[in-house]
Amino acid sequence: MSRRRKNGSKRAAKVTKRRKNKQESGSPTQPSGFTVVQEQLPDRRLMEREMAKALGMFGDGCPAGEESPADAIYERALQASSASQRLKLATQAMQADENHIDARVLTIEITPHRQLALGLAGETVELAEQLLGAAMFRRNAGHFWGIWETRPYMRARLALVNCLIEDARIEAAVEHMQDMLRLNPEDNQGVRWLLVENYLRLNRWDEAEKLMNRFPDEASVTFAFSRALAAFRRGGDTPGTRRLLAAAVDANQHVVPLLTGARETRYEQFGGVAWGGEDEAQVYSQGFLSLWKSTPGAVTWLRKTYPDCRPEPEEPAIAYPDDLEQEIRRLRPQVKELPIVEECWLCVVDQEVSKDIGAVFIVSRAETPAIAEFPRDENAVTSHALRALMSEMVADGSRRRPCQIHFADPDLLKAMKRRLTAIGITAHMCEDVEHVNRMALRMRQHCQAQHAECDPADLLDLPIQHDLLWEIAWQKLKIWVPGEDGEPVQPVCLIVADVNDQFIVGNHMLLDEPDSQQVRQQLTKTMLLPAAGDPVRPGRVRVGTQDDRVMIADFLAEHGIECVVGKFETLDEFFADLKSNFSQQDKSPITAMVANPAFTPAVLGDYFAAAAEFYRAAPWSRVRPEDIVEMRCSELGDHPWYGIVMGQMGLELGVMLHVDKLSLKLLFATGDRETSEEEASHLHGIGMSYNDRSFQAPDDVAAADQFGWVVAGAEAWPLAYFVDRGQPREISNRELEMLTAALRLIPSFWQHHRSARGAVPLTVPVADREIHVTMKRFELF
Repeated sequence: MSRRRKNGSKRAAKVTKRRKNKQESGSPTQPSGFTVVQEQLPDRRLMEREMAKALGMFGDGCPAGEESPADAIYERALQASSASQRLKLATQAMQADENHIDARVLTIEITPHRQLALGLAGETVELAEQLLGAAMFRRNAGHFWGIWETRPYMRARLALVNCLIEDARIEAAVEHMQDMLRLNPEDNQGVRWLLVENYLRLNRWDEAEKLMNRFPDEASVTFAFSRALAAFRRGGDTPGTRRLLAAAVDANQHVVPLLTGARETRYEQFGGVAWGGEDEAQVYSQGFLSLWKSTPGAVTWLRKTYPDCRPEPEEPAIAYPDDLEQEIRRLRPQVKELPIVEECWLCVVDQEVSKDIGAVFIVSRAETPAIAEFPRDENAVTSHALRALMSEMVADGSRRRPCQIHFADPDLLKAMKRRLTAIGITAHMCEDVEHVNRMALRMRQHCQAQHAECDPADLLDLPIQHDLLWEIAWQKLKIWVPGEDGEPVQPVCLIVADVNDQFIVGNHMLLDEPDSQQVRQQLTKTMLLPAAGDPVRPGRVRVGTQDDRVMIADFLAEHGIECVVGKFETLDEFFADLKSNFSQQDKSPITAMVANPAFTPAVLGDYFAAAAEFYRAAPWSRVRPEDIVEMRCSELGDHPWYGIVMGQMGLELGVMLHVDKLSLKLLFATGDRETSEEEASHLHGIGMSYNDRSFQAPDDVAAADQFGWVVAGAEAWPLAYFVDRGQPREISNRELEMLTAALRLIPSFWQHHRSARGAVPLTVPVADREIHVTMKRFELF
């Protein structure tokens, strides 16, 4: 939840920052995929003018002659170091010669006001066409860049294309780019890269592929990854699409981590980037990240095909040496605040669990041993042991400091004594070292057994204890963990309990519901290598249902064990404690939507359907980040909602409905810094963003499967929430209805009523009724 809100608050700030960078740099917007080898080059137009002078050409491509005053001023503008100076000189050049096309283009590129730049760009293209004359177009179409006189016109046309895209008039921009390629098929300006991007934004996939086929030898990262994306959208995961993806990765290995979220896309300008470099990957991701995210299954495909590019877990299970001391420093103040209890713990370190892994075993008098594995490193044993001990103390099930900790290894005791004393714990040598070593051996065997296959034939060698009753059951946990293919799954916890002594003798984590063979294997491991007590066969094993009995009854009977069905005496309590523990660890204020009695399956199903429609419409491809629509619905409240579409930059796809104008102003705050925590605390409204199902409450995912709610893709699970003055809370019934209406209306409003003056009355179905909404454009700036 916090990750989504953080991205949401960044989005508009990045938009304004990108605009500011453009104004400050005074450099033209470059098509996605543009690459040069060096980062610091003079303006290419300045180099072009020097070449023209060497060939006896001057100014705006005019025949040889005296350089005009406007040309001299324009050349100084190109050499100016600041945008303000460039703009001032470009304006002076236009005043000296109103027909100076290149001076006009430079002014368009620097002007921060979108509508002013767009108007000037349209006028400049018309003027350039008049100056060239119709005959020039008839005689030289197909060779325009090779003629000096036509280059200013082509630059003006590209400036107009960029202005149209900035104004979300993509269809008009595409028409201009198509004609530019007709005039200059060699495409010296790189228009093809920008055209492919916008073909894909308009879902014109066939035209995009035809364009890429016109340049079969094109090796740019834009074409390489776009070919793979188009092929995947058409045919899914096939050997052919994988070959295209492999070729794209060969072209630039830095792109996939950006598209999968393993690394963050930086929305900043690059003066020039090297082929195959990280900056080139950043430029591609800036333009195409939202296209990959809005193609159902595409990002999941990348993660499965290149699993090494998955995002790193926020808290790795095993701390490596570089992180150890930092983690210990983080834990130390937490430990010092814990109460000291009259309790003695035993700490044993075993570095021979495997050739790569060691383990710390922590035993208290009343609890099952805690086991913390670590990468073997003789130089960091003490730190690993200290971290394991401190982590166990602050764990939700402990929250205490023992007054003493005993060690069986004198060297470890010596190394740990001073560090434990610093946190108020005394360290002593264990008296019965032989007993500890035997226990450590059994725990080592237990660790090894988690990854080993045990032979059921060995069970007959074990003694059978006829009065011993075990219980076995498994439950799916309401958490998400990465599966074998990297996709989120709900793990299944299988527990075997000793009813006689109230011990957990077997605890196994699986990635899916176990089949008969897996249950038998886990029972075999538990009998041969129990977590507590000696290896033994119980006289009876209790299961909860007849179906469970069918899975293992024959297997148990073969080994002289009776299988019975009945009510659990021990496991129900253990699973209740496990559920409570996970609930305490889950700090999110957002609970499953199905837990709200106001949300019937029909209401939630309608919301999911509207979210899927919104995802497929992909309005972020046609709507500018600063486009705001004001929505009013008297049936759902008197106040207006201010809706913005998220996703233009790919950070997150979705929609936000703000309650007030202050929230909007803070979201679009300008400046070099991100939105501060104080400003974020004023954000107030409904949010909905798309991601994979790990962001969804497990109960909601189960309900979606049960009732057949529509989900547009693996990365298109809709997460709805309300941000109340910066703090997320559950969404109410009325708010969910307003969100559902917005998801259905916003794409069509911007497509059909963008130029409408005044409010547009609309009717939209929501769940089992229709509501009336009025919508109009809202200008914040």
